[in-house]
Amino acid sequence: MSKRLILNGFYNKPFQFALEQLYQHPEIDFISTIDQRALLLDPKVETIHHEFEDCLIGRFPVVWKEIAPLEESFVKEMAPLEQIILRMMDRMHPVRFQNYSERKIIYLRQLRYWSDFLSRYHITDFCSANIPHETNDYIIYYLCRKRGIRCTIFSMTALGDRFSVFDTIEDGFLPAQELYAQAMAKNQRAHIQSTVLLELADKMAQEKKIEPFYMKANTKELSDKHSLTFWVRRAFSHLKKTSLKEWTISLPKRLRQARDMFVFVRRDKKLFRKYNMIADDKWQPNGRYVFVPLHFQPELTSNPLGGSYVDQQLVIEMLDYCLPKDVYIVVKEHPFQRSAGRIGEFYENIREYRRVKFVPKYFSSAQLISGATAVATCTGTAGWEALWSFKPVFLFGEIFYQFAPGVYNARTLSSLKTAVSKVFSENAQTWTFEDLKLYIQVIESMTFAGFTDAAYEGQTLVSSLENSNRISETLFTKIFKSS
Repeated sequence: MSKRLILNGFYNKPFQFALEQLYQHPEIDFISTIDQRALLLDPKVETIHHEFEDCLIGRFPVVWKEIAPLEESFVKEMAPLEQIILRMMDRMHPVRFQNYSERKIIYLRQLRYWSDFLSRYHITDFCSANIPHETNDYIIYYLCRKRGIRCTIFSMTALGDRFSVFDTIEDGFLPAQELYAQAMAKNQRAHIQSTVLLELADKMAQEKKIEPFYMKANTKELSDKHSLTFWVRRAFSHLKKTSLKEWTISLPKRLRQARDMFVFVRRDKKLFRKYNMIADDKWQPNGRYVFVPLHFQPELTSNPLGGSYVDQQLVIEMLDYCLPKDVYIVVKEHPFQRSAGRIGEFYENIREYRRVKFVPKYFSSAQLISGATAVATCTGTAGWEALWSFKPVFLFGEIFYQFAPGVYNARTLSSLKTAVSKVFSENAQTWTFEDLKLYIQVIESMTFAGFTDAAYEGQTLVSSLENSNRISETLFTKIFKSS
């Protein structure tokens, strides 16, 4: 049977070898790419390339009158998708596309185009180098799931040198639940194979925290990016690299960018002032509390992985409704959060709940976890860290550690009430470091050593060649050998 593919994000270096192999495979009839640049072209394989930036704003290589319009019944059927996509558009631009009507027009164009594209080109497989979270890729994923078209989704985990491959985002780590239960029933001891995972487990047991490499940013650099001086210097550095003629031609565009950045920086500073005003720098633990470290937004960790709890106010409302009356909710903003994914009214709305206490961004998350009765998060690394301090986690999303000991599903009112009653009882669940290491072993058995994003290359012992081969083999198994 011939294969007709949509490939998303394969411009990334780890996937280039797999792409070359796909073009050489005799069963491949058609390849469509969504990337920041055109990839390989082979006259033997029909190829349609989509520029990533064009797709974001609904600009497609199509004559619209040749595509059937969207019917009301179909638009209504896609209402859950619409809610997700309109929120995902926070990623598009820090200033533009803030208007609902603008976003809705783009969404309807994207939906119309990809719905037609899947049928017109008889797509058999959608393969993505990362969890879909950039509007177009998620629309394709959603439509493919509806139509029974196979999806192959690659994703890095927070476990150093492991990547996962899913058919569905929603059930990706579901097998871990049964595998872990079986291992516990047999009283198995952890036997982790990966040197990187062994070191990670030992470090977590000792330090109780994990700091992703992308979080180790220079504080001064982050502060500079909120300064107009930084952007002026950056503009002049570009001038040095281009001719005066080229720079003059691009001047209107650069002026628009400068205007947008000026607005963005002003919004950032306003947001920072708002948070600093309500954060209590003299706060001290005085009784029981649940720690809620807010997610950086917009990001895939909350959309799509957090579902409806991408609106983190819902998390606070659920906790406020279910927790015992004497339990506080301690909220800390993400240190990198900017105005593209947050507004000051968000803080004001949460502040209305009397038991909510805001703490400054510079407060130690490790200490806040240590003093908490529990931690609540959609999918954050703080939840994983909490388990190593033997603190239970109320989880509102889907992430690799969702079936680990001490994690409670909190996505429904009934499940959160049950979780709260267990956590705040005298017979609350307990676990050991060995239990957590056994869970890591389970995740190790479900994942692959390597990296799907070139930025992670320095975090693994796997060579670039070995990694490319592993990705290619895994992809080909999914496309050509899976039923």
